[in-house]
Amino acid sequence: MLGSRQEEHKIFDFRFDWTPDLDIRLGEIDNYHKKIFRVGRDVEQLLRIQCMGVEEKQLIDITCELKDTMSQSFCEEENYMWRYEYSKMTAHREAHYRYRQELDSIDLILLRENPNKEVQHIKDIITRWTLEHMLTADKNMADAIRGQIHG
Repeated sequence: MLGSRQEEHKIFDFRFDWTPDLDIRLGEIDNYHKKIFRVGRDVEQLLRIQCMGVEEKQLIDITCELKDTMSQSFCEEENYMWRYEYSKMTAHREAHYRYRQELDSIDLILLRENPNKEVQHIKDIITRWTLEHMLTADKNMADAIRGQIHG
C-alpha cells in the first residue's frame, strides 16, 4: 500500500539521477520517467535550501508538471497494456489510480503555508513511485510487452 499522509517518517534519501539501466525501452514511457526524475531533482534542490525564497508559482509549476507527466506516463502505459493484453493490467491500473490519489493529496494551501513540509511529501510520492512502481511493475510490464512485440 502507498504511504499515507499520516506517515511522517522520511523515506531514505533517494537521489533522482537517471541512469541508462532505468530505461524500460518501451515507447515514450522512458521520456516521461525522465521528466518525473527532473521534477524529483528540482524537489531535492528545494529541500536542500529548505524552500527559502521559493516563489509560490515555482511550487505550483512543479506540482502541475508532476501531475501532468505522471498522468501522461500512466496513459501511455495503459495503452500498451490494453493493446498487448498484458495479464497484470488490472493490478497495474489500480496502482496508477492509487498514485493519482496520492498526487491529489498534495495540499496547495499547505504548499504555500509550509512549503518545506509539502515539498517533502512530494519527494516521498516520487520516491515511492520510483521504488514501488517504476523499478518493478513498469519494468515487468515492459519486459512482457517487448517479449510479445519481438517474440
